[in-house]
Amino acid sequence: MELKKFGLSAANIIWAQHSETETELLNALPAMHKTSPTWEELRGLGVAWWLKNTASLRICAEEVAKAAFQQNQDSMDALLFYIALHKKNVLTYLFKTIRNEAMANIFMNDLNQDYW
Repeated sequence: MELKKFGLSAANIIWAQHSETETELLNALPAMHKTSPTWEELRGLGVAWWLKNTASLRICAEEVAKAAFQQNQDSMDALLFYIALHKKNVLTYLFKTIRNEAMANIFMNDLNQDYW
């Protein structure tokens, strides 16, 4: 409970950053063993600071995005995570799922064009 309330200290985050066993550290986190990890839990543990493996970081971000959407069935809760992951097709599908056609149409376009 104390870890959940206060998170890790800066010293622990620095030790984790210098560790060569980040996969084992990630697997030891209680948040990663449940089906819906939240950004607040991972932020409190400093995961974005010490997780150097981009594949693992992407997996964490996807899990958090899925959990954020499933919690309230609101695509806006997962929007930033999926944008950071460059998954606009997933966003298009989520907005269609909740019948927000205006947002779905935006993500169906090529966002690299100046107009969009």
